[in-house]
Order: sequence, then C-alpha cells, then structure tokens
Amino acid sequence: MKKSITNKIMLFFLGIIFFVIYSIVTYSNSVLKNNNEFIIDKEIKEKSKSIDLYLKEYFEFNRLNLNNISFRAASSNISKDLSYRLESMVYIYDSEGKLVYPRTKNSQKLEKTQDLDEAIDQKVSYTIKHSNSKTNVYSSYPILHDDKLIGIIRYKSDYTYLYNQSKSFIEKIAYFSIGVFFISILIAYIISKKITKPIITLANKTKEIASGNFDIDIDINSDDELGRLSLDFETMAKKIKHQIKIIEKDRDDLIELSKKQKRFFDNVTHELKTPMTTIIGYSEVLKDNQFTDEKFFNKGIDRIISEANRLNRMIVQLIEISRNSKKDFDYELKKINVSKIIISICEDMIHKSQKYNMKIDVDVKENLKIIGNEDKIKEILINLLDNAIKYGKINTTIYVKAEVNDGYINIKVVDSGEGICESELENILSPFYRVSKSDTREIGSTGLGLAIVKSIVESYNGIIEIQSEVNKGTMVLVKLPTIS
Repeated sequence: MKKSITNKIMLFFLGIIFFVIYSIVTYSNSVLKNNNEFIIDKEIKEKSKSIDLYLKEYFEFNRLNLNNISFRAASSNISKDLSYRLESMVYIYDSEGKLVYPRTKNSQKLEKTQDLDEAIDQKVSYTIKHSNSKTNVYSSYPILHDDKLIGIIRYKSDYTYLYNQSKSFIEKIAYFSIGVFFISILIAYIISKKITKPIITLANKTKEIASGNFDIDIDINSDDELGRLSLDFETMAKKIKHQIKIIEKDRDDLIELSKKQKRFFDNVTHELKTPMTTIIGYSEVLKDNQFTDEKFFNKGIDRIISEANRLNRMIVQLIEISRNSKKDFDYELKKINVSKIIISICEDMIHKSQKYNMKIDVDVKENLKIIGNEDKIKEILINLLDNAIKYGKINTTIYVKAEVNDGYINIKVVDSGEGICESELENILSPFYRVSKSDTREIGSTGLGLAIVKSIVESYNGIIEIQSEVNKGTMVLVKLPTIS
C-alpha cells in the first residue's frame, strides 16, 4: 500500500474502530458469561436450599437419624423425590464418591467431573461442561451431619438454551460490528480524503512555487487551521514574488547603474581629454614657433586659457555633483527665504538675457521658505536660467514662477526655445549630455548644468520634472519640500 497521509489516517481510524469493536464484543461476551454463571449459581443455591429442606423434612417425617446407613437405605426414595422436584435425574453417592443409586445396568452414569471431588471435600460445587453444541451443569451437593460427610447428591442440568441465547446475542453483535466496521471504512475514507485534500493541494502548490510559479491561488474554503495555513501560504508566496521582483529590479538597477557609470567615466575621459588635447597642441606649436607669429601666439594663449578655464569648470562641477549625491551636507543649513533668492537671481540674470533681447517675467509668491543652503538654491536658479537663455529664442520671454502646492515649493522656469524631442528627454539630466543639433549661443557648455541641478534637488528629497515640445519650448519644474 502506498504510504500516503490518506492511508495513514484511514489506518489510524480503522485501528481505533477495530479496537473499540473488539473491546465491545469481548466485554459483551464477558458480561454474558458472568451473567450466565450468576444465573446458574443462583439456581444451584436455590436448589441446594430445596435439597436441604427436603432432607430435613424427610428424615424428621420418617423419624430417622441422618447417618451413612440411613442415607444409603433411603437413597432410592431420595433420588426419586428430588428428581421430581429438581426436574432432573438425581444421583446418590457415598462419602467416598461411589455411586449408590441408581445402580441398574441400563442407568446412565454421570460423567465424573471436578465438582464431585470438591463435594468429597465437603464443598457445594458445580462444573459447566460444553460439548456437542450442548451446555450441561454438573452439580454436587455434600450431605453433612455434625461436620461429617454422609453422602453426596449429584444431578445434571441442561443450560443449553441459556448459552444459545448468549451465543445468538454475541453473533448479532458480531454481525452488527462487521457492518459498522465496513461502514467505518467508507466514513474513514471520506473523512481522510476531506482532511488530506487541502494538504495535498498545499503540497502541489509547494511544487509549483519550487518550480518558480508564484502566481498561485489556493482554493481551500475552511475556517480551521488548514484554512488559515493556506491563507498564510498564499500570502507567503505573494511576498516571495514581491521580494523576487524587488531583487530583480535591484539587479536591473545595478546593471543600469553600472552602464551609467561606464558612460559617465567614458564621458569624463572624453570631456577632459578634449581641452587637454587643445592645450597640449597649442603649447607644442607655440614652443616650436618660438613666438615669431605674434597673432598666432595671442590666439594660442587665448585658447589655452579658455580650455584651461573650461577644464577647471568641469572639475569643479564634477566635484559638486559628487558632493550633492552623497546627501551628507557639509555646509550650513538654515531657514531661507526662497522668494527673495529667486527675485535676486532673476535680476542678476537680466543683464545676460538682454544681450539677446530676452525678457524674464517673474511671478513669485512671498515668503516661500525652506531649510537649506542659500548658495545651493542660487546654483539651481542660475543653471536653470542660464540654460533658458542659451537655448531660448531671441526676442522671447522667460517665465519664472514660484508657489506652494501639496507641501512643496514649485519653482517653474519656462522658455520659448527650440524644445527637446521626446527621445532625448530621458537622458537630459545625465552628466555631459547635450541636446543634439542644438543651436546654443555660447561655446564651452560642459553638459553638467542640469545634472548639478538634479543632484542638488535630490539631496533635498525634492523632485525635478522636464516637459518640452519641439519648436515651442521647455518647462523645468523643481519641487522642494517647504516648512510649515
């Protein structure tokens, strides 16, 4: 038989049922046996009293003394009278256990059993004998006078009917028990199936999870421990799936981060190499030229200074991005009025915008305050306005707006430039990224301005969003957490 939990439960139930049925049958048999013996014992005691009373009356009536001689002489009469009273043939024995009456050849002698030996020892005794589907009780009653054994009265009683009744009752119990046992097999099978069905379901779902399928639905409608276990199991599977998704996302993020780091270092190498190449190239040419061409000399010196300054700006900006990304402020934080800073920076940048006949329209709510560093907020605004001037169209207006919304100070800078196509928007905040085919009015852009803005905003747990439409312009929205 397959060692399954269903079979084990069935065997357990059947074992208990078999033990109970066996106990009932055994107990019933024992009770009936004791009851039969009680009935026999009671009847024998009543017959013993009847024998005792008869002998007393007989010897008193006949004015005889009770002794061995008188008892032997009266054995015939005693046997006949008692046989009539007891409805059974009565046999008379002497004190040594020898048959006195009847002694005819045709008379059937009683089988010698243990009760006769006990009667010789002056004990009332009987022996139950089962043979040939019959049950006979051999009873021996000792006749005593002055504590001396005079003789023994012995008779046989047929109790077959009593034991047949008991046997019939036991058979009925046995048949009933067999029926109950087979019904119990069916009930045990149904119960074991009902108990093991959710367990088997859980086992199968466990195999599915082991094979990588976490989208499981355990349909166990039960309010017991198994029902609660199935709910916990399903919850566990969902949590494992969620954790795996997190791990996979972290893995993908690490891969993407690794790619970004590689691109970043490639860009850094390229961007640093470009001005260095220019500086080294002009330096070598000027060294070989030995200052004979003053015009070329001045041009070379200007380019060396320009590229050196650009190189210096890139290094400073890279350091700035690195510091901001750590979110470990080593500069002073205090309550600052963002409204005043925005207005001040816009006024400073007007001079630059006027070179291209551009206006700056400022709409700022009063007393917008955050906990931060004034220089960092200025750096955000300078970079945003600088980009708007660089990439905006001549004779247009740059709109700067600031207000509070949902616990954030929203700083919005909108230009009317050539815009950014959708494919480039996702990379616009990456270091060294420049919009392709952009007609900037200033040479020397490092492509780090928006990356610096992003790093500062994120260091404040803020948000930066960019929306742009080609040939219409760009809107940059910076959200910084305000204070109550």
